Amino acid sequence: MATATLSTKGQIIIPIPIRRKLHLGPQDKIDIMVKGDEIVLRPLPRDPIEACFGAFKTKKSTMSMVQAARREELRIEDKKWKR
Repeated sequence: MATATLSTKGQIIIPIPIRRKLHLGPQDKIDIMVKGDEIVLRPLPRDPIEACFGAFKTKKSTMSMVQAARREELRIEDKKWKR
């Protein structure tokens, strides 16, 4: 467990081993929550869009998925109008 001291400006310095482990650097954002009588610090992703990138890995390309979805839409439309 690491400790930090609150400065006169209300700032704390996160110890180097913790910053290294969490890959924290200057200008990184940290979410601060109060849970009961505890302060919880949680690093936020640098770029929320980038953090989600690759979350839904697939072997298909985006283009092939769009084309397949469009073919399905066309099939449904054809079926609808051929009644």
